[in-house]
Amino acid sequence: MDNTISATLKDVVDKHEGFLENPLDVYDSYTYTLEWFVCDRKTTRTFQEQEAFKMETIVSDGWPTPENNAITIAKTGVTTEFTVSDLTVEAVGVGNGDYSKIAGTADKLSFTVTQVGNTSLANSLQTVVALCGFSSITDAEYFIKINFVGHGTHVKKKKLAQTKVIPFKIVNYQNLNTTTDARGTTTVISGQVPADKVVMDTDVAKTQHGFSYKVANNLQASLTR
Repeated sequence: MDNTISATLKDVVDKHEGFLENPLDVYDSYTYTLEWFVCDRKTTRTFQEQEAFKMETIVSDGWPTPENNAITIAKTGVTTEFTVSDLTVEAVGVGNGDYSKIAGTADKLSFTVTQVGNTSLANSLQTVVALCGFSSITDAEYFIKINFVGHGTHVKKKKLAQTKVIPFKIVNYQNLNTTTDARGTTTVISGQVPADKVVMDTDVAKTQHGFSYKVANNLQASLTR
């Protein structure tokens, strides 16, 4: 019997140079850390307009920069007022050209926020969005940053070089349910990835037309010319 058919997948990969190495292969296990933050209107708008050109910086955990105005609401293992966990991201299969290029195929997301002690999530969010120039919690645009951390027997704990940033807007904030137990008050936040700023400005906001008209002193005269 020919034993070559029992070759493992690793053997097949090792014999073909066309396969890209998985950076997680050197780790026994890996996990992720989350950061939930808000940027001011100027920084958010710049992200929307230039994210495709700053892709390398963003995926290398280089954004936001120290010069950008950003406020962290919760960060895994760092913040004490809130803890963020259980991130779930829903994708749209092949992707949507109208959505954020950084988010890729992500369409919707949800995660759990636990308030510790008497901290109020609603009050804290309203303060943060006001400092960033937004009028309300639902008007603001938020960001979730995902960093992966690998663990191994022969490899020390290490943050991987690939960072994911997903912009989103909170949906149905007034109808969110909360539960309270010994850990604190837990709220599940649901978000929608917003339409891409550049795509929407080009394809939706600007209407092309092939005629010209003269403007008169009033609307009726302009339309009758």
